[in-house]
Amino acid sequence: IKLLGMPGSSAKVSLPPQPRRFAKATLEGRPAAGLLAGETREVVFPGKALKQPWHRKLIELKPVEVPADAAALYEATCFSADNNAMEIRSIMRSGPTCIPQVQASRDEFFGQKLLAERGVWDRYLFDDKPDTFFRLTQDAIWQGALRIDMGSPTPLEQLLLKNVDKRFTPQQIFVSADLQAWTAVATRIEAETPAQASVLKGSFSGTKEWETIQVNRVICDLPKGLGPLRYIKIPGKALNVGEAIGYAKGVQLDRSAWRASNVFADYAKAPAKRAWSGTFRLDEAAKGSYLVIPCNGKHGRDGAYAALRVDGRWIGAPRRAKAYPANPWETGNGHPDGNFSYFFPVSEAMLGKSIDAVVLQFESEGNPKIPLGQFSSEVWLTAYPIPYVSQQLVLEE
Repeated sequence: IKLLGMPGSSAKVSLPPQPRRFAKATLEGRPAAGLLAGETREVVFPGKALKQPWHRKLIELKPVEVPADAAALYEATCFSADNNAMEIRSIMRSGPTCIPQVQASRDEFFGQKLLAERGVWDRYLFDDKPDTFFRLTQDAIWQGALRIDMGSPTPLEQLLLKNVDKRFTPQQIFVSADLQAWTAVATRIEAETPAQASVLKGSFSGTKEWETIQVNRVICDLPKGLGPLRYIKIPGKALNVGEAIGYAKGVQLDRSAWRASNVFADYAKAPAKRAWSGTFRLDEAAKGSYLVIPCNGKHGRDGAYAALRVDGRWIGAPRRAKAYPANPWETGNGHPDGNFSYFFPVSEAMLGKSIDAVVLQFESEGNPKIPLGQFSSEVWLTAYPIPYVSQQLVLEE
């Protein structure tokens, strides 16, 4: 029997009359025979007691002028998110399994050839296989942008994109170390060999109809003196891109931590029109805590984004409900136009710091247009699972 309680709390425990007779009782491995004789025992749950509720509303956000760093806040969430198929997100969220049957099922699904053919996983951009594509299989927001997060500051001297659909011909890319200062760098487009590639026709072709696309390669030589970089943004509809490779001193960079997205709008195409903000401080947080910033009301399709400003850094939300747009494995995306909620895991680096929560509203695509400034926002602290600690009671016959 697992006895659950909040850290630092205590409870009085007793056993009611039992239809079965038990010969032995242990609590956390120590004898607890008195429980079998009808005695009450105090159970103390380890850990430091929380001074405030683990689940609570922190602040209401108030309308403010669009902040000067709105683009950095927006980019923080775009680079924290992804546009992988929901099945990919599910496996990442679930983590490893120790159940052989579950692992076998995963191996079967994620090892199938069709998954690579549909190109709904950003890993295909970094797998050293130019004939597998990271594909844009749903509508990009305001024409979209290909974003690459290298995971950490990286000495990048050249970026090479292989097997790039000719309909995506970027004339420049933008690179940054911190999401605020961006450098535009010109590209050059060269013929690819071979000049054609085959991709599945349409997003979810059940009949596996193929089409031939014309492809180029895109090369970008970065100027000297930029220093280590982390973020790459290439505006436009990145329909099919076979491979993204970075070089420094002529050596190919390790891309095991690289991630990509291709649906989110470039900020320059759809700058923020409204903003809400508020400041708070967290001095403690239970295990598994995260911040929730809901946008209550109508804001248009992907018309509201949330981010945090902490200690001079911009922090994006890796998850959202309703979920970020996905390049779907099977059925397509919905087009929710209201009530998004953004989720931010609480880290040790956030504790004891002043935290600014910011929500930005953009002009949404589609008709009818959603009026600006017609929703409210706030910040909640919560946790999953409920942050109980446990003591194990064992009864033996």
